[in-house]
Amino acid sequence: IRASNGYWKIVFSGKSILMPLTSERFWLDWDSAVSIIGHDIEIKETYNALIESLEMPDLFIDIGGNYGTHSLLFLVQNIKTMTFEPNRACHAYFRSVCKLNEVVERLEPIALGAGGGYIELSYPESDTWVGSTDTTVVKNLASTHQLVTEKKKKKRLDDYFPQIEHHQALIKLDTEGNELAVLQGAVRILQEIKPKVIFESRGGGDRIKLFNLLHSCNYGICY
Repeated sequence: IRASNGYWKIVFSGKSILMPLTSERFWLDWDSAVSIIGHDIEIKETYNALIESLEMPDLFIDIGGNYGTHSLLFLVQNIKTMTFEPNRACHAYFRSVCKLNEVVERLEPIALGAGGGYIELSYPESDTWVGSTDTTVVKNLASTHQLVTEKKKKKRLDDYFPQIEHHQALIKLDTEGNELAVLQGAVRILQEIKPKVIFESRGGGDRIKLFNLLHSCNYGICY
């Protein structure tokens, strides 16, 4: 599809957001423009409700940020945001959209997990949003896609404790199967700071372990 360069304007929680439409990457621009508030509608409605409530977060922690559209919803509200996305293929787009909307991102190009070191991230080149560090997910992806695999630095979210404490934080967690490991590396934050957490969870034994971990930190789960 070829198109003239332009913008798609949306309004979220009273703030205007410009999404670029460029001929050279129209496939990505169009998907991002229509999905920024049109995909995962229940989550976006929850964001809106929290932003307009007395419990409005003053820090949004976007784990598995991908192209940064979730982060952008908070940045335009002047809410501080930390965006964790190890896939560098996503970074230029996120930075360009932030520049267009005159907001300043904080992008952490690392993977989060239960410990430090390094980990392999695998993803289909044209479908970066399904990239994962989970071996089972990667095996399933490899059966239907040609994958790009990269070695990435890994930290715990708890390593960022001094930068998160004293904030009313909201965490969005979507790491395509690695959610349990991320939360295992965030126990201190869960126990002491008690941020709200919106998370994706796959079925199976890891879901039970993840739920048990949250319950051990005195979290209730709504779904």
